[in-house]
Amino acid sequence: MEEHYISKVHPIWDYGMGVFLLIIAILTILGNSMVLAVAVKRSSCLRSPELLTVNLAATDLGMGLSMYPLAIASAWNHAWLGGEATCIYYALMGFLFGVSSIMTLSAMAVIRFLVTFSSKPARHKINRKVMHICIMLIWAYAVLWAILPLLGWGHYGPEPFGTSCTIAWGQFHNSQKGFAFILSMFILCTFLPAITIIMCYLGIAWKFHKTHQEMQNLNRISSAAKLEKKLILVAVLISVGFLGAWTPYAIVSFCKTFRHEVKHLRCYSGQRAQENMKNSINSNVSFMWHGGGNICLSTRQIEMREIPNQ
Repeated sequence: MEEHYISKVHPIWDYGMGVFLLIIAILTILGNSMVLAVAVKRSSCLRSPELLTVNLAATDLGMGLSMYPLAIASAWNHAWLGGEATCIYYALMGFLFGVSSIMTLSAMAVIRFLVTFSSKPARHKINRKVMHICIMLIWAYAVLWAILPLLGWGHYGPEPFGTSCTIAWGQFHNSQKGFAFILSMFILCTFLPAITIIMCYLGIAWKFHKTHQEMQNLNRISSAAKLEKKLILVAVLISVGFLGAWTPYAIVSFCKTFRHEVKHLRCYSGQRAQENMKNSINSNVSFMWHGGGNICLSTRQIEMREIPNQ
């Protein structure tokens, strides 16, 4: 087995991680299966925006079924199982479902923002057809980013600790194209969606605050408003949980790559400066020899000239 597929941590940590992942996998599969079962049972009663919640459950369930079994088995094996083929498969599934999840959360935030600030006629335009198109675009976007490393822009590979695979962050400092992939992915798949989610829910919170104040002045708060507030809170908690889990990892991984790139540029700039200095010295130095002269060095350029003997 290749060295980078062997675990770099103590076996006890691997066994513990395997148990932890097993618990997460069971909860993920059971929880999201229940959500999908309820959605199928009352499909005719689902409101259009709730289709995004169903899509999020499907995304999480797909991640639980396609990734967790292999990760658990590899942790308990103290080495990655299957070699490069399963490594690429695991990383691709993680990237696919990860991008799909964050884009679904972004779409949920935008739709809720539009519903909150739109008039009733405008809200009716957010129908099932619009939601189906939105979901198809989300999956098309996720598939596009997932296959780009397979087409040569970016790479999949093992993580430093050996028993997981993802985007091969450490390989990108060797090429500008690889760094461009990391930068583009960080902006388009992490930073902008996260900013969109935060700004939309801040706007919704402000709107609810103003509405709540007005209703309190009138001494009436409808049950529909209370229910909508609870649904918004659940959506916010899901978004915060997702961003809280993945954003630190994305930032740290990006900073690893960025540091390598900066170090590479500094080394390259230093080499170029040394070469330019040597070329400047060679071009500016001229030899003038006449009798018993002395050599003088100026601070602006290096030159040799003859000084008359006193």
